[in-house]
Order: sequence, then C-alpha cells, then structure tokens
Amino acid sequence: MSKKDSDIIEDLNPADSFTLAMDEEIRKDGLPGSYGCFALELSNTPDCQTLQERINEFSQKFPTAVASLQQRGRRFYWCKRENPPTLFFQHACPSDQSETDFQKQKIDQIINHKQSRETIAPIEFHLLKGKIKHTLFIRWIHPFCDARGIDLIVKFLATDSAEERLKFGQPITKPLVYVQLDKYRWWQKIKLLFKGKQYIDKLDALESIQHFTTQTKPEKLNYSRQRLDARQ
Repeated sequence: MSKKDSDIIEDLNPADSFTLAMDEEIRKDGLPGSYGCFALELSNTPDCQTLQERINEFSQKFPTAVASLQQRGRRFYWCKRENPPTLFFQHACPSDQSETDFQKQKIDQIINHKQSRETIAPIEFHLLKGKIKHTLFIRWIHPFCDARGIDLIVKFLATDSAEERLKFGQPITKPLVYVQLDKYRWWQKIKLLFKGKQYIDKLDALESIQHFTTQTKPEKLNYSRQRLDARQ
C-alpha cells in the first residue's frame, strides 16, 4: 500500500454503489444527499453520559462510523480522518416553543444540513430533549448502512452488558456480494465482469431525468414519516 493510501480503512462494498449513485444525483440538484433517518421516542430522559460512552465505544469498535468517504480514481474508500467528527449532539426545546414544533423544525434542520460527502459524519446521533417528549434521532448516509444496520446499532447502544456488546459484529464476515461471487469459478467471474461492464456502459449513456412538478428545483429534501409500534 502506498503512503497516499495508508489511511484507507476499507473499500466501499460494491453492493453500495447504487445508494452512492442516488446520493450523487441528489447532490447534483444542490440538495444535502441521500440520507436515512430513524427516530426513537423515549419514555424518559436517558443517562446522557452513558449514551455518550456507548457511542464512543461504538465508533471505536466500528471505525467507519467516523471515517471519510473518499473517491480515489474510480473507486471509493472509507478513510481515516485526522480529526474525527462529533457523533452525539443534544438539543433542548426552548421554553417558549411547543415540543412538537421544536422536534419537527430540528429534524428538518438536521436532514437538510448541507455538507460535502468527504467531511460529513457517516452517522450522527441527536437527542431532542423536551419537558415531556424525548427523542433519539439518528441520521446516516446510505452507503454507511441500511435499516437493518441501524436496528443493530440501537441494540448495541441499549445493551448494558459489556460482554454482550463485544459480540456485536462477530464473527467478521465478508460482504454478501463477495460471498456470492466466491460461488463462481474464475471463468464465470470474468464473464460476469464483462456483462456488468456492458450494463454500466448502457447506463452511463443515459441521461438522468428527475421529474419535478415545477421548473424550479427543490430547495430542501422532502421526506415521509412511518410510525412503528413497539412490536414492529
């Protein structure tokens, strides 16, 4: 590995190229990017010190959480940073504002915060605190993980046993796309490579068209909310 690439943690999973392409298309229109979000309503105020410690432990165990997604040549990599980003933020509802309005405005602000792909944190945890309602809001960029990944991260943060937390991410396995490729013989892999290149060349020849209701490009991301009960 060259000195230039000595900061690489791991390369981007090829299966995440689709979500990365979505992120690129959204950014081309001047919007923040392709984000996933999850809000967990809490029954009471959490121990913020413990929550901060768990998030620190999580970022140490999974260093891509504080990595920088960088393009080098035609490929993307998760790279170390000299100054890791802050992952945990606390927001208190002003006394003269309703908790519902505060949470909606704060979530809009977090989702629509514009930052370059190289400098944004792959994942952030925001604790929205009110007199009655408390919400843990998680925002991540799609190439970092999916909804299943967030489910595991929340379970990691909620697991009191240090011994049980050590089991998360074990055993370390290869990305599913590599596991599937290992089932093919070398000549079949070469055939898949050429077939994939043909598909990519066809896609590159197409012009991306995003349909808007007006000629004016959107100024902020719109999102839909889906509420899940405890069982779900």
